[in-house]
Amino acid sequence: MKRALLTMSVFLTAAAPVLAQEPAGVHVSAIASAEVTLSGDVEASLRPAADLEVEGPLPIGARSIALVSTRVRIFGIPGDTVDLTDPKTFRAAEVSLRAAYRVGRLSAGDQEVWTSVAGEWGFATVPGSNPSPAVRYPRHYAIGLRFEERIGGARLDLKAGRHESAGDRGYGQLLLEGKVPLKKVRSVTTLLGGDAVLSVGQASARARQRDVLRLWVGAAFSR
Repeated sequence: MKRALLTMSVFLTAAAPVLAQEPAGVHVSAIASAEVTLSGDVEASLRPAADLEVEGPLPIGARSIALVSTRVRIFGIPGDTVDLTDPKTFRAAEVSLRAAYRVGRLSAGDQEVWTSVAGEWGFATVPGSNPSPAVRYPRHYAIGLRFEERIGGARLDLKAGRHESAGDRGYGQLLLEGKVPLKKVRSVTTLLGGDAVLSVGQASARARQRDVLRLWVGAAFSR
């Protein structure tokens, strides 16, 4: 049986020469958020969250060979708030480790589009009464392509792999993620984006799968 899960979030080539893996510095961003999950088997409720992402180069010798990043998303309980300086407000978390190797760059007017081979691995804690690690700590891994407009900040990731939140393995999952900047005022950027986990193949009585879709809009604080 295949189920659909909708989550809406609101948050405050190969032959080309080797390209330098910029940027040279470390980029840190934080997002304040509130998330609503809508599904036939989940009671809708607003839960707060806070994201922290660190992105920088992977240096070998005097040059960078790839761009690596870590994203931690911390959730609170409905009706509460999440304070990154107060661990008592933490109730659950998502962790993602990512790497990208740039294979193409195209400059068009005032835009610069990068194409990268990207991969990621991560896990999430899930608050609830079921103590099974497979349920409480779903993991994911995937590899694919990233298309990114570096000056404006728009990005689209298309990956294939495995995400345990989709249920049974089946033929694996497609992981899609994208974001578009709406407005930037000094160090605060308003973003519109989303991510999806789509199971490959048809569901059956022996393969219990579901699709996961999350949509969000919010404000990112960075330096």
